[in-house]
Amino acid sequence: MYENTAKQAVLSSLNGFNATIIAYGQTGTGKTFTMEGYGTNNADPNRGIIPRSVDEIFKFIQESSDKMSTFMVRASYL
Repeated sequence: MYENTAKQAVLSSLNGFNATIIAYGQTGTGKTFTMEGYGTNNADPNRGIIPRSVDEIFKFIQESSDKMSTFMVRASYL
């Protein structure tokens, strides 16, 4: 799910663009599971879009950081 839907939005935000990922639909259809998942292990296939996105962002920062780089990470969740 993450690879086909949210990853491109996350990567574009890392290039300076604004991005929003929303889950919309009928009650009980799996929006919370899709966004949050369950499982705290990074290898857990049941992780949702939010933990995968956060991992992607901090992986990018870790791979890109040098002494001249400054990163500010800001997120909102409703």
